[in-house]
Formats: sequence, structure tokens, C-alpha cells
Amino acid sequence: MKAYIEHMNITVPKLDNTLNLLKIALPDWWVRGGGDTGRKKWVHFGDDDFYLSLGECPENEGMPLFTTDHHHLGLGHTAIVVEDVESVVERLTQAGYVESSDKESTKARERRYFLDDNNLEWEFVEYRTADPSIKNAYL
Repeated sequence: MKAYIEHMNITVPKLDNTLNLLKIALPDWWVRGGGDTGRKKWVHFGDDDFYLSLGECPENEGMPLFTTDHHHLGLGHTAIVVEDVESVVERLTQAGYVESSDKESTKARERRYFLDDNNLEWEFVEYRTADPSIKNAYL
């Protein structure tokens, strides 16, 4: 069996701020489960094979969650492969989200970045080839 990532566990100050962006960007994913421990709300958002475990920790609101300058510790962004990146961009911009950085495109892939309302950056990437030597070329 080939190893793969089943889920990521991300704690955010406001659960809905992240979940709202993801529901718009990924309409074929759903809330698989969730709960409220009394101290923390959580959901598993994904499909049958992969999910994001999102937990709410409001007492940490205002603390940095990620870094895009790559000069500080923390999460840079999470990338999700999608079939049609332009449709993701269209849905998110219609919902009021703004791209967080210039798009990075090559003939093999296109990447687009958005911030959710917790200031977490999400990358959506469309691969235009299945050939690993092209798809994984570092330019």
C-alpha cells in the first residue's frame, strides 16, 4: 500500500471562518462529523477518503496561525488539488473572498491562493498533466 495523508488537524479561533471558505471552494466535500466538547467545537470536513479536522479555540484569537513570508515558524498554507481551479476562483470571488497572492501558473499546473476569515491561506491547484516528471518539476 502506498502511504497517503488521511487528514490534517488544524485549530482555528473561529471554526465557521474557515469552514465557510472551504464549503464554497469544495462543494463536493461535506461535514462528516463533529461535536462540541464544551470547551471546543470541532468538525471533520472532507470526503470518504480525506478530511480536514477543524477545531475551534477562540481563546487564542489574534495569535498568528501561519506565515507566508517563510521567515517565521508556522503553517505556510494548505494545498488542495481540484479538477477545475477557475471554478473554485469564481465561487470564492463571488462570495467576496480575494486572492491572497499572485497566481503561479505553468503549463503543468495552476495554483491560486485565498485567505479565510481566520487569516489562514488555502492553495487550490489544478494539475494539467498526470506525468510526474512534468507535474512535479520545480521551476
